[in-house]
Amino acid sequence: MHGPHSVALRECVEGEGELSFGERPLGDYSRDFLLGARVDSGWILRKLGTEFNGHVMQNLKKAVYAIGQGGRRWFSGGGELSVRQASTIIDYMVLVELLLQCRDDLFDYRGDLFDCREQLLMQVSRYTEGQPERVTSLVDALVRRLQQQVAG
Repeated sequence: MHGPHSVALRECVEGEGELSFGERPLGDYSRDFLLGARVDSGWILRKLGTEFNGHVMQNLKKAVYAIGQGGRRWFSGGGELSVRQASTIIDYMVLVELLLQCRDDLFDYRGDLFDCREQLLMQVSRYTEGQPERVTSLVDALVRRLQQQVAG
């Protein structure tokens, strides 16, 4: 999923001007993985343009729920978040927000999209020990940046 348009979330938001593609050292904690997650803006923008129907929405929901259930961690409460899982969570958070904010044609799927948003927020909250604000504010900033790119 992470190709040439992959950028660390923290750097995308903190950097001035163009996107920075460098790496920053991460700690061992899940919240550090989430804050340093690499965001694949190319993948997100391609998915944003997907023509939706019930089958596509069902696949999106399955993918979102599968993220939380990866490695049987969702219900067991154990284990740390991997770098790959963090990137996937953030990619889907950004995608779902963009779908909700930019795709007026998805009115019939808003309930499912809100459900996806809640599932992703629960995962972030769990991995950040109930303090998702730093992660969600970075996601919001990236969503605004990608909205400008789509509009402009």
